[in-house]
Amino acid sequence: MPDSSVQICAYWTPGDKYAYEAREEKFKIDDQGDTTLVYRQSERRVFEILSQTKDRYKIRLTYGDYMTTDKEDQLVHDAIVSATGPCVVEFETDETGSLLGIANLETLVAQAEASVEPAVRVMWETIPSAERKNFPKKNFRKYMARTLSDPSVVINAVNDDLGRMFFFHGARLDSTQVYEFDETFAPLLGGRDSVRGKTSFWIDGRQTDSYSAVCAPVQAA
Repeated sequence: MPDSSVQICAYWTPGDKYAYEAREEKFKIDDQGDTTLVYRQSERRVFEILSQTKDRYKIRLTYGDYMTTDKEDQLVHDAIVSATGPCVVEFETDETGSLLGIANLETLVAQAEASVEPAVRVMWETIPSAERKNFPKKNFRKYMARTLSDPSVVINAVNDDLGRMFFFHGARLDSTQVYEFDETFAPLLGGRDSVRGKTSFWIDGRQTDSYSAVCAPVQAA
């Protein structure tokens, strides 16, 4: 489609399996316009189409090969995966890609509950000793267990992640425009207020000989 717009769509049938590498990078831009990388994260995400009816799909999404420049985050992630196994989400969409629900919510909640001990063990070591006196480990464990066992926390986290992956489905975007929309960012762990932010995205100018393009989103709180 060699024009000034990009049409993003997908045609999936049962048995199809697709692997993607999801990357996130954050840069600091100084007054001179020079950029410095401050954070990088990458993850392999494998989509498998389990079934299809006239008006819906059932899809399995498996996360793996998580890597980040945040050493603490990497340690927590590796400890959780070692204890609970990889995260696998099964969900349903309508024929246009709109999310209809999570099919294996009980399994995800149980996995979140099983992640409490390994997460507490690693995160506790990163808390300064002075702060530990004011927040005993048993209270920290109780707080984590109460938060992670809440199905609404799991649902919000899954919907937020899936929503970003399916946001561009069926969209026709002009490569000369920058698009923006306001969002509310809710932390995975409770105890803090939600943060209002803005996400901007555009179509990157890089293209292949088949006229594919790259969507480049940027979040700003």
